[in-house]
Amino acid sequence: MSTRRSSNPLAANVRKLARIAIELQQGESFSITRLTTLKRLCADSDAAARFALHLAERTHERMQQSPPPSHLTLERWESFKQQVAVGVECLFRHVSRPTPETLSALQAAWSALKASQNQYRKQAWGSVRIIESREALLVEKAIACVLMPQQSAEWGYQLARDYAERYDPRYGSGLIPDSAPYVEEIAVFWRHELGV
Repeated sequence: MSTRRSSNPLAANVRKLARIAIELQQGESFSITRLTTLKRLCADSDAAARFALHLAERTHERMQQSPPPSHLTLERWESFKQQVAVGVECLFRHVSRPTPETLSALQAAWSALKASQNQYRKQAWGSVRIIESREALLVEKAIACVLMPQQSAEWGYQLARDYAERYDPRYGSGLIPDSAPYVEEIAVFWRHELGV
């Protein structure tokens, strides 16, 4: 029996994700914790690695088509785009055919992404990391999901959470109608991954 078929008991989790996407399209909003169902799906570290690669590639594609955000200079935006491109390429190579060389390159790309956003601001409750590029953070988390397979469930959830969460003053932050296409992409990936 194939690995995909043995994962079919997780089909209910995929149906939950698909239902969330439909309800978001209909104007509903939910707490971001609705995505915790992904922890079960990402418990399989190999499947989680493919999921991480998929979201990293989609993030990279969107980034290539987007103008620089107003808070970044063109030079800083281009630097983030280059780091994301390198991270996605290293992720693809390692997930496709892992070797000690691809692992080393992936670790270097992860370190570069972390270092590119390593400023913190002290707040009353502790330090807060300053994030200038959501895209770079997403790829950083995608790589972490692959580099730490024993924590793939948590990293996969965190990655999906950052990928789908949006903000609108009418709803606040979380899963809001603007999140619908992202949650749908997540559900479609898992539907194909599990063959359901």
